[in-house]
Amino acid sequence: MKKMVSSGLVCLLSLTACSTSSEAPKPAASPAIEEAFFDYTLEVGKARLLQRKCPELAMNFDGLMAELRSRPQLVGSQGRLSADSIDKGRLADAFDRFEKQNGLYRADQSAYCAYGKKQIAAKTRTGRLLQLRSK
Repeated sequence: MKKMVSSGLVCLLSLTACSTSSEAPKPAASPAIEEAFFDYTLEVGKARLLQRKCPELAMNFDGLMAELRSRPQLVGSQGRLSADSIDKGRLADAFDRFEKQNGLYRADQSAYCAYGKKQIAAKTRTGRLLQLRSK
């Protein structure tokens, strides 16, 4: 049950679709490509988590595209990567670490908003994936 919950959370946060079929995922071209996909999914997932917890934040499409363009090896993966090819347990652990390291674990909405705004102002990788919602 825990694996199903963490798998669903990973899919939701990383903006990817997870397969429910019993088909084995296509093998990735190389460990380097798998690692780049993991890093990309983690970065987008962190921004998505902040955006979901704070209604003042929105995803920045230009930032998402720039993040993807910064990883040209993903473009050359020829469709061999999907949400099913990522280690969801490792990703869930990374999200937990992210929240704990930044004082967000079990924090309220204001903590997520403050952290997100701080990331935007500092123009961090996560901050470049976010923007303030227009009113």
